[in-house]
Amino acid sequence: MALIPAGFTDDDLAKVRLRVFVDGEAEPGIDVSLARLFVRDSLKLAFAGGAIVNTDKEMRLKLPIPFANGCKVEIENRESTR
Repeated sequence: MALIPAGFTDDDLAKVRLRVFVDGEAEPGIDVSLARLFVRDSLKLAFAGGAIVNTDKEMRLKLPIPFANGCKVEIENRESTR
């Protein structure tokens, strides 16, 4: 997943959640705001790791998700003002 943050504020990203369900889970195994995932609410430093890249130009997540029967990924905007 890659995002271009030019149109997003950190406040916008705090309202958007990534939820990942695998193999028919009733509750997501991952449920996190994009601001927390990309550490944008506490760190203003650019960084690049194995799974996450966070710069002024992009936010990228490479996360292998093992599953046997299926994977559902939701991105939910909990407070859309646009």
